[in-house]
Amino acid sequence: MTKKEAVRLASRTLALLLVVWTLSDLSYIPTTAFSLSHYRVDTPLTPTQQHYQTYYLVQLALYIVRGTGYFVGAVWLYRCGPSVEAFLSPVEENEKESE
Repeated sequence: MTKKEAVRLASRTLALLLVVWTLSDLSYIPTTAFSLSHYRVDTPLTPTQQHYQTYYLVQLALYIVRGTGYFVGAVWLYRCGPSVEAFLSPVEENEKESE
């Protein structure tokens, strides 16, 4: 196995891991949205209810942002371009001198 093939295998493995993390985060969205909808009422909310409403809103936003970030990272790693290759297999000083 060449160094380039090893880097491609590693990057695709990491991409798969990030996709799994994306799906994991996205699986929490329905329950968090349901919990948030519980506090979307017309009557004034108590301070505790306001806290939970804000908590679930922040949690929902973080799941979406984190899932999106994981997915973007997975796409970047899966393509395995020169930047990924340089990231996963940097050129050492000894290799630079021999070139």
